[in-house]
Amino acid sequence: MSDDQSYSVSYQVRLDRRDRLNFASCADEPSADPVYQFILDAAYAHKTKKRRKLGKVYRLLMRNKRLPMSPYQRIRTEYLIAEYYLELDRELDKRGVPEAEREDDPLGLAADHYRRAAEIAGAIADGALVAQLKALESRACYGSHPTRRRYRRAFESAKAALDAWMALPRRDVTSDMTFGFSLGDSLGLRAQLVAEDAEAVRGLEYAAWMLHELQERADGDPAQYANDDLFLDWDWAVLYYSVGQYRLAFRKARATKKKGDVLFTIQNRARFQCFVGRIMLACVEEGRVGDYSRARLMAAASGALAEAKHWWQAGKDQGEEDRAAYAMILLAAAKWLALNNETDGRIPRIEEAEAIAIARADILLLGQVETAWGDELAFQHRARSSRKKLEEAEKHYRDAIAMLEDVEAFSLARVAWLRLERLSQPPVRRPAQRKAAKQRPAIAQPSPNMIPLR
Repeated sequence: MSDDQSYSVSYQVRLDRRDRLNFASCADEPSADPVYQFILDAAYAHKTKKRRKLGKVYRLLMRNKRLPMSPYQRIRTEYLIAEYYLELDRELDKRGVPEAEREDDPLGLAADHYRRAAEIAGAIADGALVAQLKALESRACYGSHPTRRRYRRAFESAKAALDAWMALPRRDVTSDMTFGFSLGDSLGLRAQLVAEDAEAVRGLEYAAWMLHELQERADGDPAQYANDDLFLDWDWAVLYYSVGQYRLAFRKARATKKKGDVLFTIQNRARFQCFVGRIMLACVEEGRVGDYSRARLMAAASGALAEAKHWWQAGKDQGEEDRAAYAMILLAAAKWLALNNETDGRIPRIEEAEAIAIARADILLLGQVETAWGDELAFQHRARSSRKKLEEAEKHYRDAIAMLEDVEAFSLARVAWLRLERLSQPPVRRPAQRKAAKQRPAIAQPSPNMIPLR
């Protein structure tokens, strides 16, 4: 008989608690083994100290892993072990250990332990714990290096978390609404990355509903509300952009800025302005947006991207240089010059961005560099028709698609697909190529995933 089967007390007497992971035990939980509870109490005491000692927690739990446990005790054990691996990954990040040099996979191990805990919670029908643990599993997968190929799992876990949460009885409690917002927003982001558009919409709509419910709460946090409202608009803009709805993305990005970009950190200021610039460049290729003509879009893109460069430089000056963002600046500069029919400086910028991507072993950035090479050769082909250039552009787009789909970044791969489809369209009549008359400010583009740092 398994440990879980050794305890026959009914679970129907439990209270509707949604904070169990914060405590070593709760009074309404049946069948706690008294010997193992002593171990869990000690483990939680180490975890909650000012200087968390999760290494001690891990060793304590592993020494006693063969003791009988109730389901809730096993859930907490899996949760604490996962937290240990999460902390281990943070330490590796702090020490700057490259992914290729890491013998273990702490985030993968953390995700597996969160999943096991969620499975036990599901077996005893504790939906709140299922939602919380699947959300933690999703976070670990989403934060994993792209080469671990966990974006699909991150999406599926986020979906399971929201489904479990929505199945619970609704309570008029601010903390529930705040957590519900987080679940919806997380599903929106994960679904967008793997091109599950309907689920992305569902997640963001649920987040918007929760945010609306939080608006007038007396015990709410106005600053947090403003922050969440701002980033939710940004997430909608990212989704619209990823599905090629550039005009909708443009309108949503403008709404985001009007709500107060002073709430952004320096890095997020740069990212947001980069994103605005990229949306405008995409709109340039489609035509006017409202009263924004092509010329006005180009000018506005130049201004937004120059501002992004300013904030990127400010971050660098403060010792927080974002090399990936700088590489995207170079790629955007090349595209802006191409759209402005200028030849000088495009290829060197893409080459420098490629060197940064290779040095960082950044597969998401490398995929977008391949897309940029495809764009460059497509621009050259349209300026002067060449079968060779056309074939080279197609190859770069297909390489980008293969690279990005391999790591489950399907929305980024979709950008390359859209560019590949554009190759088959009749060329638009364009003015003659010209050299740049003077040095122009650097032009920025958003980070690989075009999402804010939270």
